[in-house]
Amino acid sequence: MKKRNPHNKQNIAGAGCSIGPFDEWGLTFDAIPDQLALIDLDLRLTKVNKSFAQQLGKKPEELVGEPCYRHICRSEGPNENCPHQRTTRDGKTHSAEFHLEHLGGDFLITASPLRDSAGRICGSVHIARNITGKKRHGDALRQSEARFRSLAEHSLVGIYILRDGRFIYVNPKLAEIFGFAGPEEIVFGKNTVDLVAPESRASVIESDRKLLEGRARRVHSAFKGLRKDGTTIDVETYGSAVEIDGKPAVIGTLLDITEKLRLEHRQRALEERLHQQQRQQSIATLAGGIAHDFNNMIMGVLGGAELLKGKFPDGAKEREFTDTIIETARRMAGLTHQLLDYSRQGTYEHQQVSLNQLVQDVLGLAWREPPAGIEIIRSLAGDLWPVQADSGQLGQVITNIVANAVEAVEKTGGRIEIRSDNVAGRPAWDCPLSQHPAGDYVHLSVSDSGAGVPPDMRRKIFEPFFTTKFMGRGLGLAAALGIVQSHGGCLSVESGRGKGATFHIYLPRHAPVDGTSKARPARESLGLVLVVDDEPHVLSLLKTMIAELGYEPLAADNSSDALRAFMERRDEVRLAILDVQLTGPGGVNLYARLKALQPGLKVLISSGYDESTALLGFGEDRPDGFIQKPYWIETLRDKVTDVLGREDSINIP
Repeated sequence: MKKRNPHNKQNIAGAGCSIGPFDEWGLTFDAIPDQLALIDLDLRLTKVNKSFAQQLGKKPEELVGEPCYRHICRSEGPNENCPHQRTTRDGKTHSAEFHLEHLGGDFLITASPLRDSAGRICGSVHIARNITGKKRHGDALRQSEARFRSLAEHSLVGIYILRDGRFIYVNPKLAEIFGFAGPEEIVFGKNTVDLVAPESRASVIESDRKLLEGRARRVHSAFKGLRKDGTTIDVETYGSAVEIDGKPAVIGTLLDITEKLRLEHRQRALEERLHQQQRQQSIATLAGGIAHDFNNMIMGVLGGAELLKGKFPDGAKEREFTDTIIETARRMAGLTHQLLDYSRQGTYEHQQVSLNQLVQDVLGLAWREPPAGIEIIRSLAGDLWPVQADSGQLGQVITNIVANAVEAVEKTGGRIEIRSDNVAGRPAWDCPLSQHPAGDYVHLSVSDSGAGVPPDMRRKIFEPFFTTKFMGRGLGLAAALGIVQSHGGCLSVESGRGKGATFHIYLPRHAPVDGTSKARPARESLGLVLVVDDEPHVLSLLKTMIAELGYEPLAADNSSDALRAFMERRDEVRLAILDVQLTGPGGVNLYARLKALQPGLKVLISSGYDESTALLGFGEDRPDGFIQKPYWIETLRDKVTDVLGREDSINIP
């Protein structure tokens, strides 16, 4: 190893600045990858290392003695932010970043004071480090952070970061979802469970624990959130496990799904209602068809029995038998009317009705003396609004519902309360099978203290043929529902197991219109009546009824024969009684042809369906009257008299 010569001194710092001799120092100086230079007080380079010279594309000896700013800054004077000048002024180390285009990037230049053996500042040690890559990475990182912050701050979903059970970041949307003025209210004052409703806290804590303990990398959950004002909302979160500052954390997004769930629930309810309506309509169509056919057959039985009864003297055994037939047939007709009521094809005669009076009538007729152990309480509003309704049909509804209430408490005894009141300005609402507009309604409720209706049976009780009785038709509540809905109302049940049941009826308020009723016109005898029906027994019965009333029947069982008979005696025919459901060309077609031949002809339409259904095909050209099967001779007499408008019809024998 070569010995150093302590007496071999070399001036390496410039005039007036001497440093001790180190051969190794020179080697070290050149080995450093940063650009190193010694600069004197005159801003001249006194020594540079190889890296400095290579960066400038020159040899070290070419740079010694040159002004530093000419090569480093490519200027004719020192930079105003020059670290060397600041260092030589205050004796402290200074740094500054410079973008040096000619050197290919960004540099961090540091100047440290260089002192002589007496401690005087004689220059600076200049170190330039290329930070282009680091700066670009830092700029990219800052840009990325800015983009993330912008994305998070303007996101339409809530974003949060949790650590140690507390929020260390939330975006404005999350604060808005929970009703806070800004994120700082949550970050500086709330922990995780503060934003969770009590019933959901256990599940949320367990989800976070799974992520923090590494049992799951991501979790998707829905729970009840708790807003600042104490109200609850439905939220959905997606959380992922991350590490922040060396600690496990959770980063996630959060959505307010309250409105979404409400709309989904409404959509399911609408779909269920549509399914129920389609199902009910299918059964109603079947029930209406069965009732129509039954009415034709019952009319034959009932009408024939009534005519036969008049042939026997009072007190005769045969008359007693015909009374039994008549009573049974009328009960059968009542059953078909229940089918039509359910299918909303019943015949209704609407007039102004007081529900209070109907309740009094029903209770007075059927439950004047309630069964033992049953108390019936009436809480009826004295100023109850009237409704526009068929009193007989609504009376049947009240009878069916009160009968159910009595059955609910008859074994154990109990209490039944019937209440009525006015409901002004009720908002629109959904009934089990229909929707109702906002408006004024009359409300009637029937409550019992029985065992109640189980949840799974609340909808079924309104279905046709559903019954809990050992023997029963199951038409009572189904028919009641059909009647109420045909009146534009709502029938629903409210119940809890062991808490009794309450049936609610809402009917639109009727605003009476001032006016005078028309006096019933006078009546006169008919003359020739054309009767057309394709049911042989009905046609035969109708001919007999017309004859019994003192008029001459002109009968036909199809449209062609009816037209032929009419043409032969058209000037004598005063009235035509037509069945709508004729075989071949129907009653609508026959009606049109008869009217074309004789526009002034009076026509009475007959059908087993209700009036609105039977007359659907007539359009604006309506017939003069309608009679629903089955009917008996008194009804026929009144209908015929009404159509012709005369008073002197022949009495029934």
